Amino acid sequence: MGSEHEVLLYYTEVRWLSRGQVLKRLFELRRSVTFSENKENSLYEYLEREDFVEGLAYLADIFTHLNEINLSLQGPAVTIVDASERLKGFLGKLPLWKRRVESGNFANFPMLEELIMQKTQSDGHTTSKKVQKEVSKHLETLQTSFEGYFSPESLEKETWVRSPFLIDIDSISDEDLIKDDLIDMRSKEVLKAEFQAKDLGDFWGSLSQAYPLLVKRAMSILIPFATTYLCEAGFSILMSIKTKVAIG
Repeated sequence: MGSEHEVLLYYTEVRWLSRGQVLKRLFELRRSVTFSENKENSLYEYLEREDFVEGLAYLADIFTHLNEINLSLQGPAVTIVDASERLKGFLGKLPLWKRRVESGNFANFPMLEELIMQKTQSDGHTTSKKVQKEVSKHLETLQTSFEGYFSPESLEKETWVRSPFLIDIDSISDEDLIKDDLIDMRSKEVLKAEFQAKDLGDFWGSLSQAYPLLVKRAMSILIPFATTYLCEAGFSILMSIKTKVAIG
């Protein structure tokens, strides 16, 4: 995006996605921001520019999407497998959104689309090619920055962890000793029922006695932290305890 939009991005870094709500509120209240009456305020000057407001609408939209993916990666039961799949789904959409934008379709960015429709109805002009080009470029940059979060190759080799009863058993090498355990496990209907009823981690944990080799491999995939959610939640609880102690 342009330099002024880069400033907005700086103040709404991806690791603090909740701040993206600020962009949404600023866009929604842009006509009634009280201090905008001060003509010397730089924000007033920006809000008077059509290209800046269009960029603001896009940033509000894209951060809404980022907030959604961020929330889906949080929670005590989210594993790297879950996070990888959800991020893969998000990344798969970005090229589609980019192609739509390049063809003038902004359906995936409702605030920007509404702004463009209002502009079209009022003066018959659509969004500028500059904004269209900047949005397309930013989507491409966003995809590149997200692609290094997880290693899809290592997870794809262990797809049996996610779907032990559906995976093609022949896709596992005959040299891999876990293949024996998988064949044996897949023959037991009661385990299929348990797999459907239990959380992925609980299911594999319950088999530690029966299939130690299989479980060890599965846990090496499931145990590593997918995000910093648990750490942040722990610090939040600790701060709450310390605050109560201090007040008491």
